[in-house]
Amino acid sequence: TTAPGANPGTHASKNPLYYIVSARYAQDNGDLKHALKLYSQVDDPYAWLAEARIYYVIGESDKALSLVERVIKKGVYVDNGLELRAEIHASRRQWSEAIEDATKLFEKHPDNRRYGLLLANLKMCISDFKGARKILERLLNTCSDDPGILYTLSRACLGDKDFVCAMQALKKVIKYQPDMGQAYMDLAKVQHILGDMAGEEKTYRALVAELPGSTAGYIALSDLYIRQKRYSDAIDTLKRLFKVKPAEEVKEKIMLLELKEGKYKEALEILKARKNPSDRDRYYMAFAYSGLSKWEKALKVLPKKTSDSELACDLVLLRSSILESMDRTGDAIKELEVAWGTQTACKEIGYRLANLLESSGKGDKGLKVAEEILKRNPKDPIALNFVGYVWADKGIRLEKAREMISAALKARPDDCFIMDSMAWVLFRLHRLESSVHYMKMALDRCGQDPVLNEHMGDILSAMGKKSKALDYYLKAWVNTGKSKKTGLNIKINSLLETFRRVNLKKQSLSGYSHEQ
Repeated sequence: TTAPGANPGTHASKNPLYYIVSARYAQDNGDLKHALKLYSQVDDPYAWLAEARIYYVIGESDKALSLVERVIKKGVYVDNGLELRAEIHASRRQWSEAIEDATKLFEKHPDNRRYGLLLANLKMCISDFKGARKILERLLNTCSDDPGILYTLSRACLGDKDFVCAMQALKKVIKYQPDMGQAYMDLAKVQHILGDMAGEEKTYRALVAELPGSTAGYIALSDLYIRQKRYSDAIDTLKRLFKVKPAEEVKEKIMLLELKEGKYKEALEILKARKNPSDRDRYYMAFAYSGLSKWEKALKVLPKKTSDSELACDLVLLRSSILESMDRTGDAIKELEVAWGTQTACKEIGYRLANLLESSGKGDKGLKVAEEILKRNPKDPIALNFVGYVWADKGIRLEKAREMISAALKARPDDCFIMDSMAWVLFRLHRLESSVHYMKMALDRCGQDPVLNEHMGDILSAMGKKSKALDYYLKAWVNTGKSKKTGLNIKINSLLETFRRVNLKKQSLSGYSHEQ
């Protein structure tokens, strides 16, 4: 007996069944070229259909279509032929022809799951989501617990913007096939669209509970926590993911979140474990050390130069911040001035330099830096705000300053510092009630900032609300650095002296009244 796939002898060559069996053997073993050769020896609709399937798989759709036409014309295996022809038309994006064939099949076999799903998917390809839903709902009349039909229905409902329908279908998919991870992911996305964050979290948690190895589930859940600024929960979730998938990118994300959450020691443990830390790793180490107020260690580990242009900007900003924290403001300014001369593309260096010059009593120099930024981009909101604020602080060009700050606030409507600038320019324009309004908005977002609290104190003091002003001055004093407490001390002591005089006057008047 000749083995399947071998060259047939004279007797075997006269037997079509031998060719078909040998072709199936070759096909099952991936030898499609030999399978085609064997099928071609048989002049039979079954062999034509088998050949057509192979040509379709290898992307020769013209040959596949020609063979399928012969099968259908012959009148045998018509259903199989129509199904394959529909798939060939679909692969060529000939949607109307594909739908025509699939419709014939489904009308002939209205309870056939495969034909129904084929037609529904084709209708979705032309955005006929309502038509797809009708077909799928019809199928569900006879098999209501079929996860495949339900999942396809969820896609049709999503296309139809019927999110409630999609959500209901996906919940049923999960009920009948709890290990279908994509159903959880899609359900959570629908819940996100509907603004149901609690439901979204519950779904992701159910996914990782049912499928502990679901990388996508852990990542999606951690991303949800990050959007909600629940960084500790995000870290815990990523640590669970790391046990499942101990990948370096997961550990990197954990480290970055620990830095954001202020868990500097934990972040340092990850960074120190790296054998050959990159410049960016050393930047993160310096950031962590500065978070622990270990300024000398931060400066020591921070690279002085790097070939990474983006990182070079961050290095300068961090080094200047560390130097300022060490009360080395002069060195910080020098660092920024040198960098501003060579790294002009990094606007953040210009912003930082302008602010540091202004806060150290060199407002004119800071103003020149900001004006230089505006020459490059007249709509830069940070520079607009800076120039407007400086003018307001000096009491000059107040209306123009207000216009500039207004433009900056329009570009960055949630920026508490631009709100503070608007409050300050309105204060200078003697529009005190409007000034308080913007100041409250700023403090709602950045309630601990000492400058904002001091400004609120100044405005309230000017309005005669001395007691409330003192509260804000004291809050500013608690949150400000030692080098900047002098001005606040003067304001606080001045108010306390005012209160003392008022009390003495009251006591004096009270004593005079008793004497009378």
